[in-house]
Amino acid sequence: MPFVAGAALLVAGVAILLLPARFVRAEQEQYAPIVGRAAGRILTRLVLVLVASTLVASGAALIAQAANSA
Repeated sequence: MPFVAGAALLVAGVAILLLPARFVRAEQEQYAPIVGRAAGRILTRLVLVLVASTLVASGAALIAQAANSA
């Protein structure tokens, strides 16, 4: 079961990086009044990359753990 959970986390991380531009623009609009338009773009990308990398790392760790325990 950890292998399946790890694969799901990996897929979720990659899916976040491939989000449509419409979603990214909507997120930028939320940050823009606080930090400005250009910084909102950077902040949005940074948050998405951090979340995606966390999911990918967690998925890879679960897969490695499943492979070592089998």
